[in-house]
Parts: sequence; C-alpha cells; structure tokens
Amino acid sequence: MKPIFYLFLFFVVSLQSQSQSITLNKSEFKPGESINVTFYASALYFENAWIGIVPSSVQHGSEAINDKYDLSYQFLRKKKAGIFQFVAPQKEGEYDFRMNDSDNNGREVASASFIVRSNDSDQSSSTGNNNDRDSHSHKITGTYTTDFQDMTLSISGNHVTGTYKFKDGKIDGILQGNQLVGTWRQSNGRGKLVFVFSDDFSSFTGKWGYNESTPTSKWNGKKIGSSSSAGTTSSSQTKVPSSPKSDSHSHKITGTYTTDFQDMTLSISGNHVTGTYKFKDGKIDGILQGNQLVGTWSQSNGRGKLVFVFSDDFSSFTGKWGYNESTPTSKWNGRKIGSSSSAASAGSVESSVPVNIAGSWSTSGSKDHRGRIHFWQNGSDFIAIAAWPDEATGMWKSYKGEGQIEGRQMNFNVLPSTTDGTSADQGYTYRMTISEDNSTITGHYTRHGKRTVDTNFYYKLVK
Repeated sequence: MKPIFYLFLFFVVSLQSQSQSITLNKSEFKPGESINVTFYASALYFENAWIGIVPSSVQHGSEAINDKYDLSYQFLRKKKAGIFQFVAPQKEGEYDFRMNDSDNNGREVASASFIVRSNDSDQSSSTGNNNDRDSHSHKITGTYTTDFQDMTLSISGNHVTGTYKFKDGKIDGILQGNQLVGTWRQSNGRGKLVFVFSDDFSSFTGKWGYNESTPTSKWNGKKIGSSSSAGTTSSSQTKVPSSPKSDSHSHKITGTYTTDFQDMTLSISGNHVTGTYKFKDGKIDGILQGNQLVGTWSQSNGRGKLVFVFSDDFSSFTGKWGYNESTPTSKWNGRKIGSSSSAASAGSVESSVPVNIAGSWSTSGSKDHRGRIHFWQNGSDFIAIAAWPDEATGMWKSYKGEGQIEGRQMNFNVLPSTTDGTSADQGYTYRMTISEDNSTITGHYTRHGKRTVDTNFYYKLVK
C-alpha cells in the first residue's frame, strides 16, 4: 500500500502547489492608485487566509513576519478565486502582494511584486523649472496646532512627511494643489487622511479614518510657525489658486443621478465626494481620482464599499458595491438627470443630531439578547461596560473601556473587569460609528491590531 499512499500524497501536494497564485493588472502604480489583484487559492486554506501589501525588503516565507509589516490586507474567507481591489501605498518604493494560508502563524504561499512611483519622481532628476514645488515647500513647511496637538510638516517634491505629538504620530502623503492625501500612524493605530489647506497654507480642514476606511472624522489645524527658509520667501509668494482639476470635477460630478438604488445626489469638495440616495436613507462618502470614485455606502440596513467609474463628461457611471469589507462585485449603475450649482456647498451643512449614547444597547435591541453594552456619557467623554456569557463556564464576563467621542467615531481599548481593580490588557480595541439619529452603533473589534473573521457588530438601544 505504501506506493499508493506516496502517489496520493504526491498528487495532493502537487495539486496544492499549483492552486495558489497572484497576478496584478500592471506592475507599476502611482501613490493612491487602485490595484486589481487576481488570485487563485487552495480550498485547503483556513478561512482567515489573507492577502496583504508588504514592503519587498521584508523577508519572505513567514506569515507572522508578513503580519507584522503589512500595510493593508483582505481575508480570503475560503474563496478559491476572485479579484480584490487595493489602493497603492502613498510612499514610493517596491512592494509585494503576499498570500498567506492562515492568520495564525501560517506560511506565505504566493507573492507578486510591484512598484509605486509618482510622475514627479520620474522628472526629479531633470534640470527643468521646479518653482511650483518650491512654492509648495515654502508654504506648507512649518508647525501647526491641530486637533491632535502640534504637528510639524516638511515637503520634498510633492511628498509630505511630518510628526505630531499625540501618541508619537507620523504623517506621510502626497500634495496635489492645496490638498494632501495620505496616511497617519500612531502608537495605537493607523489610517488614512485628507487635508485641504487654505490658499496661503496658514490653516487646513481635514478628515481622518481608521485603517482602510474613508476619512470622515474632523482633523483641523492652524499654522503657528514656519521654517526659516519659508520665512525669507513668503512675502514674495503669490496665492496659489485652487486646483483647476478639482474645480472641473466639482462642476462635472455634482448633481442628481437615477441609479439602481433610486435617485442619488452627489457633491464634491476638493476630491472628497459625499452624497445621499433615496433607497433606505442611503449615504455615499468617497475620494474621486480621475473619473473613479472609491468609497463607502451606508443604509438603515447595512453598509459596505463601492467603486464608481464615471464617463468622461460625468453624465453616467458604471459601478460595483459589496457588503462590509468585501470587494465590490454587485452592479450599481447610474445616469445623470440634473445638475446643481449649490450641491458642492450643501454638503458642508450638518444634518445629524447631537451625539447621545447613554443607556444600554444590544445587538437586536431586545432585553434578553446575550450580547450587551452599556454607555455612560459626559459630553464627549464616555465609559463602556460590555458583557456576554462565557460559553465554556456559563458565567457572565465583562470588559470595561473609556475614551472620547470624535465626531461620531469611538475607538477605545477594553480590559477585563475584576473585583480588585487589576486587569491585564488582552489587546482588544473597539472601533464604533454612531448613526446620525443615534439609533444604531456599528463597527468591529480588533485584537493586537488585527481584525479577524466575524468581528462586526450592530447595536441598537434597548427600549
């Protein structure tokens, strides 16, 4: 029987070695550009197998090492084939997409390399006129007081880097006109940001979000000091007008569209697009790059991601949508039926009621539900107690957390509750979003900074 066993084993190993691969739609991308990743995976992989972006300098082979250095990722969830959409890192360099067969000390099973390079970097060695870049450098460099303490920015070409005092924060992004699109990183997390500066770069209005979510929370700043080189030239600088590209997008995309989910009205500020549609009180939020809108949708019954590709004159779009963190694959098309000159300014009007989360919440809003969380609120400060029964012992256990509400976001660590007041940090972080009418709280949790399978939750107030 041994020869037969060895033949069968060889067949399984051979089949598995041929069943995983990663291919990209091209090998070079600009910072922030969308990347389509086609993959084939073995049916033998765990449900939490994943594909992520890892710098090429990181050693290959170990899932644990890839997990430590990944910039973004998506779970395979037992899919044997498909297409994921990622966004290229903002920092130029060489990167890999790496497939891993598990999220628990697994192994790397496939990879594909690519390069991130901006058009400006191709021209950086030329002897042409760089006055535009220099004017940006003189204007943006300096120190700003912000919602997250003082921040110092510097620029090389159009590549902006910076630090801020809150939790040893770091900024990295690309400046286009007066808009900075990039990433932030702190000791307790990371995510995306969009800053829109005033014409003289004396202040900015900004948004931030966690991980790969669209920036929606407030982050504003005002300059309090400039670098010495900026001070010697600022008096001779003229104001830089708003980017013509952004203005043209604003005139083209704003308006009302008839879509597969009823009528939708869109507006734009810089390249930040917001909108509403009639189906289940839907809302749109995303970033426009060229004629492609990448963002999120939310309704009274759920939320997820979307990708819309508009025609050259923005009279129509073909789109895809998906639930939660899944790749958009379902059809969502639209055709413009009206334009609005006031749409761009209307998006800045707040329509939500003041945040009020005080009370007891459960997944379905029923009093007998097994998963509960209670909030005590004092202004923007809150304390939370989450409780649920331990399936192994049948006893209830609870976790305590506290923090500050930022806009309609709550991001806080939770620790096990004990009678003597001592507690060990088990690495759990809750990331929550409060609905505009305070009726629901949605979100997910991570452990040690990693999001696992089936960690989403949907709370309603217990009545």
